[in-house]
Amino acid sequence: KHKIPIISHESDYSIGLANKITSKFCKKILTSFPETARTLKNGEYVGAPIRKALFNLNKDLALKKFGFSGNKPILLTTGGSQGAKAINDVLRQSLDILLKKFDVLHICGKNNLSLDIKKNGYYQVEYLNNINDAFAVADVCISRAGSNTAFELINLKIPTVFIPLPKGVSRGDQIVNAEYFEKKGLALVLQQKALCPTTLITAVNCAFNNKSIFIKNFENSEICDSSRAISRILADCVIERF
Repeated sequence: KHKIPIISHESDYSIGLANKITSKFCKKILTSFPETARTLKNGEYVGAPIRKALFNLNKDLALKKFGFSGNKPILLTTGGSQGAKAINDVLRQSLDILLKKFDVLHICGKNNLSLDIKKNGYYQVEYLNNINDAFAVADVCISRAGSNTAFELINLKIPTVFIPLPKGVSRGDQIVNAEYFEKKGLALVLQQKALCPTTLITAVNCAFNNKSIFIKNFENSEICDSSRAISRILADCVIERF
């Protein structure tokens, strides 16, 4: 009615329902992945917006917060905002082996603490108000493959084992995201159906032992912060309107 231009952003590799419905009303749909833009008449690849605060991390303060000495590399495990029972269970089954090499920071989700587990080098918390503290100490990570978290981990050059949310529980977007990053040499993927202590420990060791290769791939990838590009596009729309 008021002819106000609409700019949308699709963070996942596959287009979500909301953007499918609104695409015909949008002037542009900006995308995190170049291939996604090519499937849309009004698509434009810009990348994923990254919070500036991510690049001002204080590792020493974060180590003190979690009680880690810094003498061991730190494995960060997160299952998303609600946690992930499958990941929580297998990680805890794997602790005796993992703790020989890593300190473990486990963000397990609300009501998912296991208070009977008390092991040196294992810190569990339901959630963090400031995930930056976890990123500051992480040398390797286990994570779901939601686009926003994935791009933040890659921009921070943290080798990651993605365990995407299975299809059926979701529309399969995390699987496609994770496989894209693996093909680019930016992460490892462990499907939940194959998840067990042996596969988890193997994947974590592989990611950590090949950290230098992952970092080189991160530096050579086209992935970057799109915040400025998005700001320019929005500014252009305002100028055109007025």
